[in-house]
Amino acid sequence: MVSLVCGRQGVGKTRKMVDLANEDIKLCNGDVVFIDADNRQTLQINYKVRFVNAMDFNIKNIDMFHGFLRGIISNNYDIEKIYIDRLLSIIELSENEILDIIGELEKIGNKYNVDFVLSISRDKLEIPEELHQYVIFS
Repeated sequence: MVSLVCGRQGVGKTRKMVDLANEDIKLCNGDVVFIDADNRQTLQINYKVRFVNAMDFNIKNIDMFHGFLRGIISNNYDIEKIYIDRLLSIIELSENEILDIIGELEKIGNKYNVDFVLSISRDKLEIPEELHQYVIFS
């Protein structure tokens, strides 16, 4: 399953993501990963949640991003949920590429039984209508 947290910068998307991840680590039987574009949230994330700064891995395009996620999953098959905060700060994406990423994450999630929660700095009305079904917070 893929879920989206949407909204303009400063509306509380990251706080919502941190809260969700911290709650999930208490409820999940497996592991939770939190991927971000910097280290600012390190102290707010529960120590049991694996924190990854994606910028340390020099991700330049969508294929590298998919490889990065598959590498994380292949390293630990117990991962149940992956949070990706500030997706558009990690990698620049066009509207079509956002749709492609969601489709690919659905495939990866189904194959490895992993749920994804992504945040993007766009209002719900600014994203393609096909993505509205994934929005859990805006």
